Amino acid sequence: MRMLPKNEIILIFPLSTLSKRTRLTKIARIATDLGLQISTWSWERVPGEGNQELNIQFNERCALMTGGGYALGKKKILYMKWMWVVFARLLRFRPTGPIYCLGFETAFPAWLASKIIRLQYIFDDADRFSLLIRFPFIFNKLVQFFERKTSEGSIVNIIPGYERYEFRNSKQRILKNHPDAKTLSLSKTISVERPVADLVIYVNGWMGETRGMPIINKLAQRLNGIDNICFIAAGRVDGESAKSFINQPNVSYKGEISNAEALSLYQIVDLVFTYYDPVVEINRFAESNKWGDCLAFAVPPIVNMEVVTAEYLRNKSACLSIAYHDVDGLELEIKNFALHPQSLDILKKNINSLTSHIEYFDNGVKNIFQEVYNDSSK
Repeated sequence: MRMLPKNEIILIFPLSTLSKRTRLTKIARIATDLGLQISTWSWERVPGEGNQELNIQFNERCALMTGGGYALGKKKILYMKWMWVVFARLLRFRPTGPIYCLGFETAFPAWLASKIIRLQYIFDDADRFSLLIRFPFIFNKLVQFFERKTSEGSIVNIIPGYERYEFRNSKQRILKNHPDAKTLSLSKTISVERPVADLVIYVNGWMGETRGMPIINKLAQRLNGIDNICFIAAGRVDGESAKSFINQPNVSYKGEISNAEALSLYQIVDLVFTYYDPVVEINRFAESNKWGDCLAFAVPPIVNMEVVTAEYLRNKSACLSIAYHDVDGLELEIKNFALHPQSLDILKKNINSLTSHIEYFDNGVKNIFQEVYNDSSK
């Protein structure tokens, strides 16, 4: 058993490095600001990614697993392997302080280990596992049962909202995917130049096939040659639609940039694209961090109608909402905004009225960490 200092935390996550998930980067930085020392246990999806330099001082960086890549929808066995590796490592290492687990696939083995050793874990359920991956009905019910048990066994269960859950308990803490105040402030000091256009649409983050890239690619193709409408893109390109999109002549691709740089671009855009393919069940309950960014900058998002968690934006007429596959309808609305900017001004005014609803991410994380470390010291 290794005795952890009271100010050390182990972050365990099924990704190559913290920077592969903005959420992780934020949490590590906030933990550092609170004086916590960081160690990480990761899954190096692509060889070499784990060596990426980060502006964080680590006690330890350990890759528990390597290989597999990111297209794991049909490779459920690798998630089972990850669970086993985390479970075995916890039993061997026996951490005495709180640990942070990203996702059920990480927190579930921590719950199992807690039945054998004394263990306190934070369960950050950013994407509910039983909605993210398709299982046969009976097995899915079993997963949901263990999700509830894992939540109940945690010291804190971080969730983005209650819409994804059929249960509630005293361990759940809502943490919205809103920007953190420090990064937001930094982003506003970055100088950016707006393209010469009447309407600028921003596409950022993970640009994958299930995140509307086939739709926005078609839209960009249709709007090519219309000089007063253009696109800005930033983030990870994943799939043929995204590759095609960033190579369109009316798209300016900025590459994979820092969170502060990505936020800075909200200062010069009119709409932000946030589409989620409803075929993927969890996408209908998406909690986009871009919506919080939109609130901070009073920029309306474009969100497909099937996403039920965006209802608060629709109710306030603070977004453009179109059925996922209705490219014709989306094209018509975009052209209308370019021709009649007063229509867009109404959306901007409406979303600006919601800015008081922002709950800064760093404040929420600090409150959770303070609660965790107060409880663990008892």
